[in-house]
Amino acid sequence: MGDLTHLVAVNVLMMGGANLCCMWAGLAKSFGSLLAARIFMGIAVAPADTVAPNVIGEIFFTHQRGRAMGCYTVCICLGPIIGGMSGGYIAGTKGLAWIHWVNVILAAILLVACATLVPETLFQRFQTTPSSQNEDLIKSEGELDDETVENVASTSINDNLNQQTIYGSMLKLRKYEGNFVQKFLAPWKTLRLPGVWMVMFWYAGLVGGVVTITTVGPSLIAAPPYLWGNNSGLIMTGGIIGAILGFVATNLSADRVIVTGSKLQGNSFVEPEDRLPIAIPGLFLATTGLWTFGFCAQNLGPEHMWIGMQFGIGMLCFGLMQAPSIGFNYVSALNHE
Repeated sequence: MGDLTHLVAVNVLMMGGANLCCMWAGLAKSFGSLLAARIFMGIAVAPADTVAPNVIGEIFFTHQRGRAMGCYTVCICLGPIIGGMSGGYIAGTKGLAWIHWVNVILAAILLVACATLVPETLFQRFQTTPSSQNEDLIKSEGELDDETVENVASTSINDNLNQQTIYGSMLKLRKYEGNFVQKFLAPWKTLRLPGVWMVMFWYAGLVGGVVTITTVGPSLIAAPPYLWGNNSGLIMTGGIIGAILGFVATNLSADRVIVTGSKLQGNSFVEPEDRLPIAIPGLFLATTGLWTFGFCAQNLGPEHMWIGMQFGIGMLCFGLMQAPSIGFNYVSALNHE
């Protein structure tokens, strides 16, 4: 099995764990039990930030990863924003426990979707390829003509495909063929690269800002002088607009430098650093958005300050769209060199 098979298997396993942890949180009778459930929920959903980008890197080519990563990022960014907007209504009408039961429903949907919508990743590739069969025949019988080689190749592929179906391979338990220790140590070895640290702090800073704002923002708007109540989550509306605009901008520019550079140079080789200048405007806008939200949140006296908070989170989400699309692809290309 390829790397993609193992990545999806880990994602399915952890989504199942997230489902159980969400049920635990919904049934918790004490704050300690709820806190423990939330800790394990955070661990269980970690593949969304670790495994998913690797899956995208395995599926898409270099000149396609920017747009694909943009789709992934907009979903990651809109998750806490839409959750913050809907959480107030759910808790206000159904109670706090129903927030966790909604998580159970969503986790179950993702578990089934991840296990069933990517069946090709569970296909067991046959070990003997047509080229290796041809080499064995050449060694044993001498040179082969083109017709013989073509027949060997076509027959071997059809036979293997007829003998093994996708769903048959899903029901079989197989031995792990990789090096577990090597796979475990691989992410830690990348810390010796300065580019990894740059992208790590870049992404962590912007995501941390979004998480902080989605937590603090509704609390500020629910208090005087605004008193939005269950509608306090609407302060995140600017984040949705910023994320959508950032997705459009990233989709148009993330891979353009790769395609354009390849055409100008007459080959497919482009330096990983060529992607980085595209992210400078978005990073500047995101940093300015954090300042804007902070200044407006600190001075809530005027009734119009909520507008500045909306613009601040919108600017932050716009810049966040480019962090994985540019940064993750830069690190991925850097590690391949």
